[in-house]
Amino acid sequence: MTKRKKIVVSKQTLPLIKAHANAFPVEIYGWLLGYEEKDNLNILSAISCEKYTHQSLLTAEPDPTELLGLASSLPFGINIVGIYHSHLGDVFHSHIDDATMINFGRIYPNAVSIVTNGSELEMFQYTDKRGSMEETTYLEKKLSSPKNHSLEILLDVVLKVPDTKNVNVFSAKMVSSLLRKSLEKAEFRQKGRNVLKEKGRKLDSSIITTQMDIPSELGEEKAPSAYSLSLKTQIEFHLNENETLETIKSQLINAIIEDVSQQIIKGTISGTQLVLGRTIKIPYFSIPLKFHLTPDELAGEASSFIKGFKARAELLQSIGNKKVFEKLIDSLKEYSIIDQ
Repeated sequence: MTKRKKIVVSKQTLPLIKAHANAFPVEIYGWLLGYEEKDNLNILSAISCEKYTHQSLLTAEPDPTELLGLASSLPFGINIVGIYHSHLGDVFHSHIDDATMINFGRIYPNAVSIVTNGSELEMFQYTDKRGSMEETTYLEKKLSSPKNHSLEILLDVVLKVPDTKNVNVFSAKMVSSLLRKSLEKAEFRQKGRNVLKEKGRKLDSSIITTQMDIPSELGEEKAPSAYSLSLKTQIEFHLNENETLETIKSQLINAIIEDVSQQIIKGTISGTQLVLGRTIKIPYFSIPLKFHLTPDELAGEASSFIKGFKARAELLQSIGNKKVFEKLIDSLKEYSIIDQ
C-alpha cells in the first residue's frame, strides 16, 4: 500500500483555480503541477485547459492534445500530480469525478483532485487502500520550485541514412540508439569531478557536462545519403532529496533521448544539413516549460496548448500576479505567439 503524502499547496495556486472557475459560465478543467519531497506532495501551480472536445454547464472534457502538450513540456522531476475542475453549484466529488481520478490514481498513486465553484473549494486524494477518492486536508504556504539542474549535450555527427522520405524519423531512431549507448557509459562531471565515482553522492552543482564519442560510420547501407547534424541542448531536471545523479541516470537518459528525438523529427533537410526544429521555452511561475516545433510555425500537438498561454496570462493578471504575468507575456512576445 502506498503511503499517502501530506499535501502542501503554493499560495498562488488556489486563487488561480477560483479565478478560472469565475471567468466562465460553464464547467472548467485544469491540471496541478508539482513534485514529491520526503513525506510531502508539493503542488507548485495550476495550469488551465484552454481547448475542449466538450464543455457545458455540467461537464468538461479536455482535448487530448492539451494534456500531451503539457506533459511533453515539463522538466524532468516536475509532474502532473492531479486535476482541478469546477461545479456551478455545490462542491462535491461526483461518481464521474471518482472514476476519472481512480484511473489517474493507478498511474500516480498520490493523485489529487480539486473541486471549486469559484468561492468554495475542496480537495480530494486517491487512496489505494479503498481504491477510491477521499476528502483530504492541505497546508497552503509560500512554495517555490526546487532548484533546477541542467545537463548540456553537445552533438556533432554525420548520419548515413538510406534514401527515404522519412529521413527525420530514421535519423531520430539512429541518433537515439547512438546516444543511449554513449550516455550509458558516459561520465557525468561536476566541476571536473566524476560524481558517479562516489556512490550515493548528491548533486550540488547546477551545471553538469558529459563527453560523448558518437561514431560517424553506421555500417553498410544501400546507396546511403549523408547528413550532418550539429546539436546543443540543455535538459533541466529536479532531484528529490533522496535521489542522486546515479539513481536517476536511466530516467535522465530517456529524457535526453526524447528531447533530442523531438528536435530532429520536427526539423527539416537543407542540402546535406539536418536543421533542427524550433525550441520554445516558456516560464510558467518557476517551472521552465519547453516545446519542440517545426521551424516555420506553431504546429502539431503543442500548437493549441502554446497559443492558450495568452488566456492563461489573463488569468494571472486577474489575480494580481504581476511578476509571473509579465515574464509570461515577455516570453510570448519573444516567440511571436502574441503581438509585440
